[in-house]
Amino acid sequence: MLDELFSYQRKLFNKYSSITYKRYFFDKVSSMKSKMIGIVGARCIGKTTFLVQMLNSLDISPSKNCT
Repeated sequence: MLDELFSYQRKLFNKYSSITYKRYFFDKVSSMKSKMIGIVGARCIGKTTFLVQMLNSLDISPSKNCT
């Protein structure tokens, strides 16, 4: 099961890593000091794209495992 999740994660990163533009609320969310935010909206408006962009901006290796 865990291998399937990692495989899905790699597919998402590969799919969205080539996108160069940022979502319109990227700077607003990245400047928040909150430890947790919620992102809701209709289908196909860019929630997943935004999350992948945010993770990429944190410069965390996708292969890094939590132990």
